[in-house]
Amino acid sequence: MAVLENSIQISAPKDKVWGAIADLDVYAQWMTLHVDFPEGTPDEMKQGESFKEKVKIMGMPGDVTWTVAEYTEGDLIELSGQGPMGTTLSASFKVDGSDEETSVSYSSEFGGAALAPLAATLEKEAAKAGQESLEKLRALVTGEPVPAG
Repeated sequence: MAVLENSIQISAPKDKVWGAIADLDVYAQWMTLHVDFPEGTPDEMKQGESFKEKVKIMGMPGDVTWTVAEYTEGDLIELSGQGPMGTTLSASFKVDGSDEETSVSYSSEFGGAALAPLAATLEKEAAKAGQESLEKLRALVTGEPVPAG
């Protein structure tokens, strides 16, 4: 199973950053791999809830059924997912900060026999998408432009 980790510092209050992460209505504005919620945007994130998400990586679409494995308001979201062809995924967002500066750590894992032939390329693309997502999150929260590249 491949494990990817990204983090970013955001010059904004923790509660404002958390609000953007936990609000699925703005998810598409910053989560690079997100395409849509085929069954409609979930009402809220809370532990034990499940929802479907359409994602796209390396130009390939797929549906993931996510379950909120852990949810600590203001601090942590951990998702556990099942994707196409027996793939497994997980994602977590950990938020730590103050009224002025916030740190967001994002980690994801993916695995399954169907991904083995693509593992190196998929890992590289997923790492890039994770960092782009965090930069878009910072831009959404602060109003700063997303860095080119």
